[in-house]
Amino acid sequence: MYTRKVSTGILSLVHFDFPHYYALNSGLKDEIPGNSWYIAGNANFAGKYQPVDVVISNAPKFGYRCLYTQSNSDYIFSRGLTGTVNSLCAEIWLNIQSSTTGNIFAAMNASDEIFSLSVTASRNVKFSSNNWNITVTSDNALSLNSWHHIRLAISNRTVTVYADGVQIISTNTDVESVTFTMIRIGGANALYDEFILRDNIPTFTVTSQPYNLALDITKMGGFGTGRDGELIIDTGNVAINTCGHVTAVNAKNFTLALLTYATYKPVKEINAGDEVMFLVLQKSSGPDELCGLYAFRNIISVDGKNFSVDAPVNDEFDMAEAVNNYNVYCYKIPHFSKADISANLLTRHYVIAFRCSGDVNFTGGTKAQDGTVTARSDTHNLTHSDLPDRMIPSLGNIIITCGGKFTAPEGARLGHEKAGTITHPAGYGGRVINGENCIMIPYSPSSTAYGFNILIAAKRLAIDENALAYGARATNWYSGLCYLAGDLA
Repeated sequence: MYTRKVSTGILSLVHFDFPHYYALNSGLKDEIPGNSWYIAGNANFAGKYQPVDVVISNAPKFGYRCLYTQSNSDYIFSRGLTGTVNSLCAEIWLNIQSSTTGNIFAAMNASDEIFSLSVTASRNVKFSSNNWNITVTSDNALSLNSWHHIRLAISNRTVTVYADGVQIISTNTDVESVTFTMIRIGGANALYDEFILRDNIPTFTVTSQPYNLALDITKMGGFGTGRDGELIIDTGNVAINTCGHVTAVNAKNFTLALLTYATYKPVKEINAGDEVMFLVLQKSSGPDELCGLYAFRNIISVDGKNFSVDAPVNDEFDMAEAVNNYNVYCYKIPHFSKADISANLLTRHYVIAFRCSGDVNFTGGTKAQDGTVTARSDTHNLTHSDLPDRMIPSLGNIIITCGGKFTAPEGARLGHEKAGTITHPAGYGGRVINGENCIMIPYSPSSTAYGFNILIAAKRLAIDENALAYGARATNWYSGLCYLAGDLA
């Protein structure tokens, strides 16, 4: 994770939505790298719409689905999520389905349960720890078949539990720190959504929307300088990104071959002072660890097809390894002052990318160059939140940063063209026919063809959902990814 920011203290963040239903470890993605979750017993996932394990009318609280357990032998458990902390704060949304006992979540040290937060048969909340010699139960019961926000805070030798923002448990302990090697979620006959674990005690609010990591727009390269002037595309299919295959690299120096030029002449050449993006693509039979990673750099000198950039690429990925074992492509990234696009932007080797310091008015469309499709052979289960760091193309990648207002009304088309069997975006769940609308998963069920990826970061966003066409193009195709960052205009 390079361009996403994690708020201070977040140890784990699980939405129970991703990866999509057909993916390995479906529903168990942790936004924090290094954490892995696994299912024990008959823990599964519930939602209103297929594909889910169980259809339940009041599931989930957020998104497409949520965790569902029915007994204390059903839960999910973490690996890689370990620590010794002086403060611990956990939050989750809980919906009790029947009045039986069971855990909400628990902290483990190897096979030893450090503490648990649970519900009783009367639907009261109970905090218990044999190690700390504490058992405390709340006075009031939680209502059945309703969503409740549960928060546990342990700090300064005090254990505090809240339900829907109201303190329901407070007790003292002699323990100054908590050591855990595993977290378990689930065990009651209940639905669980939006789990977050921190090693600090933040200001308390009951969440009205899912927690999200933030895009670091500085590491992403910002909104550009506007040096290439105003972009006006009002006719035809226009490519704005010159690109080439990187054939050699030595620290800050690299060589390009197989150049494909932009058709928009003001940004055709790669010159000193320009910005470029490097994208790593997998060879057909090569490794896939670096596949889809990308990095931005600035050109400081040009000598034919030999170029020098302002800094070597090693923070985002190892450029030398990438050139040796993968296909690395380099794209010129134009910097516009304003953009008005009413015709089509065309991919250059699967990429449409630019920065704009001012407003972008997008009423046109995008097209994959020659309708080219690249079948994936990697093993990455990608989801929307991966896009700021990794994008593996099939039809194309759209990357735009905008320092003003980005407008795309209904009738615009970011992604698939308006033709043939093209369907709407995948979103959360929705209609599935032989894998249609599955989010960026490899292999299963039957295809390796994917839609566009869309990454747009703007100070203000005014994008109609019907303008986003990253969903499956036809039966047996998978969805691409979509990541929007900015304030709603």
